[in-house]
Amino acid sequence: MATNDSTDTNPAFASTVSNLSAGVATQADKAISATQRATDIAADKVHRGLDQLREDMPFALSRASANADALLAEGAERAREAARLIRSRAGPMQQQAQAYIRRKPMQSVLIAAGVGALLTLLLTRSSGR
Repeated sequence: MATNDSTDTNPAFASTVSNLSAGVATQADKAISATQRATDIAADKVHRGLDQLREDMPFALSRASANADALLAEGAERAREAARLIRSRAGPMQQQAQAYIRRKPMQSVLIAAGVGALLTLLLTRSSGR
């Protein structure tokens, strides 16, 4: 049985193929080692980033809580100011309404009855009755 394997008949070719194979294997080993080093470096960076995030998280949450508290206090103060403003405007209007009722009691009763009837009409029509 004859073989066409050129390595059997040409020792120089076999040596060249062997040298090339060894060179490719060496380069593959180097590439694997470089990839492992790069992976180790990337994993280390990720771990450091996570550690930093764990350290920063309480501070960030505390700062967010303080901001929320400040906004809540500001909102409450604005609501109190709006209530004071409404009260200050409502007082004179109430006095004017009382003075009008004292001057014209019959007209006031008729206006109140008319407004009540109008509201009743609007509410019963909007509810589908």
